[in-house]
Amino acid sequence: MTASHALRIQSVGKTYRSGLHGCTATVRALVDVQLEIAFGEVVAVVGPRGAGKTTLLLCAAGLLTPDAGTIDRRGRSDRRTTVTTYLSDIVHANADDSDVVLVDNVDDVRGDVTASFALLSLARRAREHRGGVLLAARDSRLIETVVDRLVRLDHGRLASTTITQQPPLSVRVAEASFR
Repeated sequence: MTASHALRIQSVGKTYRSGLHGCTATVRALVDVQLEIAFGEVVAVVGPRGAGKTTLLLCAAGLLTPDAGTIDRRGRSDRRTTVTTYLSDIVHANADDSDVVLVDNVDDVRGDVTASFALLSLARRAREHRGGVLLAARDSRLIETVVDRLVRLDHGRLASTTITQQPPLSVRVAEASFR
């Protein structure tokens, strides 16, 4: 039996608590988040600072335990679990054997040619090798032409999903004119 998804997040919630006895504070970072990433799909979660993007990626990677819900990394039939990699920087997204790559801080691509090429390469590899990619960014304009789907996260809740038209993955580098 082959799984139809690279990663499935169902009803995930995460609350942070801090403080001393008698004086505590709680913040709900994720509230009933539902998200599925298919094999070969590149998805971006976009939202302002504090929206819950990093918490979502850390939970999806298994580096942080959610308070509620489930994260299914069943993966392919030839493996017991999906190999998932969390990266805090797109430049480190090299060719590895991950089924799902989770990349935080994709906004750092702006103005960085190396990071831009790494992002395009990661998206191409995911589609060619049937992996899944989940990117986190604050600005959708930086990545909307690279992803298959944008998911908006605000105050820990999924606000909307937008399907983008997928252009060919190509980059035109400024050409120097030599005389």
